[in-house]
This record gives sequence, C-alpha cells and structure tokens, in this order.
Amino acid sequence: MKTLSEILSPLDSVIELECDGMTRLISGILQDAGVVHFISTGYVELNGRTVAPHYWITLKDGSYIDYRLRMWLGESDDIPHGLFDSVDYNVTYVSDIIRRPDSSDSAIAELLAFTTGVDIKKYAQDISDEWSGT
Repeated sequence: MKTLSEILSPLDSVIELECDGMTRLISGILQDAGVVHFISTGYVELNGRTVAPHYWITLKDGSYIDYRLRMWLGESDDIPHGLFDSVDYNVTYVSDIIRRPDSSDSAIAELLAFTTGVDIKKYAQDISDEWSGT
C-alpha cells in the first residue's frame, strides 16, 4: 500500500508551478479523493529567513503538504518538503488565511492540470484506492 506522500511525490517534478499553483493542484486532487484539507496562505520562517507570501495544504491531522518551500530556501534536509509534521523541523508556518477549498479552486486545479499534463483523476483514484487517512 502506498502512502499519501508516495502518491503525491511525483508532483514535485511539475516545475512550472510555484507554491500557489502547486497548492491548488494538490487541493484539487485531494478534493476529488474526498480528503478533508485546508488551503493555507501566510508565511514561513526558518533559520532567520522568511518566505512570504506562501501557500500550502493543511490536513485535518495538522500535518502539512508543501512541495515549494525549497524552491525559495534551497535544497537542504532541514527544509521541510512534501507531506510532513512541522514539529519535525525548526520551522514556523503562520497562516493568515485558512480555508476549505471551493468550486473555484477545483476549476483552477483543472486548468493547472491541463496545462501541466497532470491527470488529477488518476491521482485522486490512487488516493481513494490506497490511502485511508481521510
């Protein structure tokens, strides 16, 4: 059985998307799979550096999905990446806005999927079939 992280990790190669686009794309996949989540907007602090504005997914268990923080802070093991629990890192995520995705987010996700060649339905089906964390 694949983990949610294993299912989503190929999305990291979609280099055309920054944090806002990647968050919306993943949100669309999670919506289709029926996974409760929130779109978070705010900033991230790590080692005296701040990334703002920044977008990420917050799952109902409090873990985060963020495939773009390293885009801004570099490729280092101390920078969270993918699906993770923030307590495992010396990082502060501060949400200015936390909201449930809506139909406009789904439409944006579909457009991003079309332009990047990502099959949202396949990812969502893989999650529905293999991941029980909903």
